[in-house]
Amino acid sequence: MAKGGINAVGIVVIVVWFSIIVILLLGALLFQRQRTQALCRGRKFGRPLEFQSPDDAPRTFVQNGYQTSTIGQILLYSWGLIFAIGYGYMVLFTWLSYSPKFYAPSCGLEIFRNWNGLLAPWLLIFTSIHIIGMVLVLTWPAMRSGFMMPVDNLGLATHVVIEEDVSFDTDASMVDPDDFLTGLRRRLRRKAAQAGRRLQRAKCRTVTPVVVDSDGTRRIEYTCVRYVFSSNDGCFQPTGSAEFTALGVHEVLERGGLSEAEAKDRENLHHPHVHWYTGIDLREGRACLATNIATFQYFVTYSFFLTTVRTAYTIDGALSFADYVWIIMDVGIGIIMVYTMTQSLPTEKLCNYRPTATLLGPRTISAILFPCLSALLAKPWYVKLDPISEIHVPPKDWNLRGDN
Repeated sequence: MAKGGINAVGIVVIVVWFSIIVILLLGALLFQRQRTQALCRGRKFGRPLEFQSPDDAPRTFVQNGYQTSTIGQILLYSWGLIFAIGYGYMVLFTWLSYSPKFYAPSCGLEIFRNWNGLLAPWLLIFTSIHIIGMVLVLTWPAMRSGFMMPVDNLGLATHVVIEEDVSFDTDASMVDPDDFLTGLRRRLRRKAAQAGRRLQRAKCRTVTPVVVDSDGTRRIEYTCVRYVFSSNDGCFQPTGSAEFTALGVHEVLERGGLSEAEAKDRENLHHPHVHWYTGIDLREGRACLATNIATFQYFVTYSFFLTTVRTAYTIDGALSFADYVWIIMDVGIGIIMVYTMTQSLPTEKLCNYRPTATLLGPRTISAILFPCLSALLAKPWYVKLDPISEIHVPPKDWNLRGDN
């Protein structure tokens, strides 16, 4: 082994890390095999779901019953745990690599012998947790249902997975007559296409928990409609629904809503947990629209600044961002800021004007250009720095040019 390279501690860290990933993969494969066998044993898995499309287009939905599995939940959340552990390792040893600066102890460099020995496992863990994070973000809805056990009796289900039944998808049976690929390549491409379609279908699933009321009523909520389990039909049926014409809605609004007697009659006809009211509430819709536009404006402004500063650093000074800059952007912006954006709630009163819904409209563009131009033109924001002559970083140590 070359002097100054990775030592035995670094090798142990790498082996242990990837051994855990392999164990989780094997556990997931074994659980999926058991789940597939249970799915094949199901006598009648899946029931049709009554759904009224807003555009009156014919759409067929299916409700599938699942039970929470202890082993499945352990496997599912172990992937999130290993992501958190890897991220914590990355942050901790980034700090230790700066020893003795930033009050970092020297134990990290001593354990791994030197900076190179510390960096080797750090890079592998850094790469793997970003891959795991990307997979979790893209497939989390599918993973939630994939780590539950299917049940053919919806009355025993703890969760209901609702998905659209696209029976007219014929891509799998279509063959390109000009396709002269070899047999192996054709099978591989077909398998990849099937996996992509399954993933796309799984991402459109909605997992809803089954709520059991004090009187034993089992119910779910989907698209603001309450479904109550019917033992006679063996599935969840919509309850508390009614159809109003435009004239009927206008008349009810003119009267200020349903009377107490009318509401009581509707409640007795359907379900005691359904509360009837007539009204038009625009707050949620406007809050959702305003949050989406504000999120778009924020990330466009953030991306503009990040790209501009990083390009100026790279071209003019051959510099790069320090590790803590990337960590702050990942944690402070990628996690904390995004979380706060999802917690936006509607106000009690509506403003006199509605939020814009145009991404390239004057209100959206001006809200992006104003902070960008004001920050760039207010004062000099970049001080030229020569990494070779001023901070004495030779070209061979290019990876240290982020320590500025």
